[in-house]
Amino acid sequence: MYNSITIVGNLGRDPEIKQTAKGGNYAILSVATHRKMAGEKKTEWHKVVVWDEKIADVLAKYTKGCLLYTSDAA
Repeated sequence: MYNSITIVGNLGRDPEIKQTAKGGNYAILSVATHRKMAGEKKTEWHKVVVWDEKIADVLAKYTKGCLLYTSDAA
């Protein structure tokens, strides 16, 4: 069984780019999604870790507030 998730939201802060012990880059993101429920706006926060080094390097150029689409498609 495979579960999938897609998140479309805004970066809550600049991505954190870190290195693994072997020297590869990865990114940690904080993504906010918004929805209206009973006329009230609700914000949910999602912690996303991107292990793909090429994508992490691209994400380093993004800044807080940018609209972001993330998916766990294999």
